[in-house]
Amino acid sequence: MTATARSLLAIAIVGAAGCGSQTAPLALGEPIRVQNAAFKAGDLPGTPPSPPDAGVAGGPRVTAIQTISGIAFAGQVGKAISGRTSPDAAAVGVRIAGAGTGYWVQPLGAADLLNGGELIFDLRIDFAESVPPGNQKLEVVAIDADGAGGEQSQVTLCVEGVIPDNFNVCAPNLPPPAAVVSLDWDTAADLDLQVTTPDGKLVDGKHPTTAPTGTTPAQLATVGVLDNDAQGGCRGVGPRRENLIWQKAPPAGDYLIRVNLFDACGAASARFNVTVYTASVDADGGAGPLVAGQRTTGFVLGTQANGGAVPGLYLGSVAF
Repeated sequence: MTATARSLLAIAIVGAAGCGSQTAPLALGEPIRVQNAAFKAGDLPGTPPSPPDAGVAGGPRVTAIQTISGIAFAGQVGKAISGRTSPDAAAVGVRIAGAGTGYWVQPLGAADLLNGGELIFDLRIDFAESVPPGNQKLEVVAIDADGAGGEQSQVTLCVEGVIPDNFNVCAPNLPPPAAVVSLDWDTAADLDLQVTTPDGKLVDGKHPTTAPTGTTPAQLATVGVLDNDAQGGCRGVGPRRENLIWQKAPPAGDYLIRVNLFDACGAASARFNVTVYTASVDADGGAGPLVAGQRTTGFVLGTQANGGAVPGLYLGSVAF
């Protein structure tokens, strides 16, 4: 079967869902999106993975799955997952187990002559910010020309959420940061988180750490670091979130929180949230998962954009 024929068969497989199917642009609420694939509502076809000693199941099958790393990030674009299927397949279906309302279907590529004519798939997966963090199983199944799936295969991915926790969500033995102040917003405007430390140091996109002049190596462990200047230059892509992260407990005192509209980027307004996260204490007295604490919601108008010429909207203080 040629690649063109397989592509047509894959389209037919998706079309068979009739009114219950969706095309990719209508599946924006899904935890993942597969580039150059079509979305189909409902359960992933095929059968669950068999025990290792159960033998080879009938029907089309996934014969290999490869990825550079088993780590993914909420909001990540284009994570590569590749592999092969048996020659009797026409497409592959993929989803996050137990999440979302359906799965993605992509036609198979060329035959791999070095592996008995098995067919190649090359997925580029975008992870929504809403994808559940933690160890998630990505399910992949080979689908034949009649739309029937074979035995499903799984690969485990550690998904780091939008609030960076040093992968504590996947491996509790890895301590999370001591504290995080996180700003998120809802339009493509360029907002900046501004935090003033107890000693008067301003932290923002242009001054991304709390380190004062003359900080010693021993003091660096308590420095807060801003992870990015989101939407800087009105780039319109990427996260609408900035996190100020302390790996160790911040120096005690009151930290003043502001949100500044640097550039509206054509938006009439922006609604935002500022949330403070701190590490919990586990049963052994060590650092446990991050928990949300103080939270403030507000909005700014596009006419308030100031290019950083004046301080932002004052929201209050948080004491560490």
